[in-house]
Amino acid sequence: MYKEQKKTNKILSEQTKFNEKIAKANFELQNKQNVELERQTFLLELEQKNREYQKYLRDFIFEMKKFAEEIGSGKYSEIPSYTAARIVKTRIESEGISSQSFEQIQDKEFYSQAIQSLDKVLESASTKAITEGDLYFEKYQAFLKSIDRKEFAKDYFSNWGKNFFYTLQPDGDEFKCNS
Repeated sequence: MYKEQKKTNKILSEQTKFNEKIAKANFELQNKQNVELERQTFLLELEQKNREYQKYLRDFIFEMKKFAEEIGSGKYSEIPSYTAARIVKTRIESEGISSQSFEQIQDKEFYSQAIQSLDKVLESASTKAITEGDLYFEKYQAFLKSIDRKEFAKDYFSNWGKNFFYTLQPDGDEFKCNS
């Protein structure tokens, strides 16, 4: 009976070790599958963001091309054309947009055409248009900076106000400070 008990314990012990190995292998396999699934999910999200970004860029450059062609068409006098071209080109450069930003050849062509139209307006401007246009451009830049400062101040004070009111919790008919 003792030998049979010992033999049974040995078999159970071996079976337990074997089951532990299988469980460990299954656990490692599941971890690998989870890592791969997370990687694929990340890649899909990245691809979706890239598609949205490309759509935004496509819309942006199409509008810029249309606007650049209108500026260069001669409809407007020289000073407003120069100022608008400089503002648009500065905006494109400040966004970090270049022909390498686009995936489709048509979008790259739109970008090139927009930049060529803007450059043509900028290069053909007279010195008077450049001087006055630069003054308008500086006023435009100062205006953008003042808006930036106002937005910062507005955000700061509105967030401060929200935080202040969130710390005051109703306590019957009175407010108690919840800090």
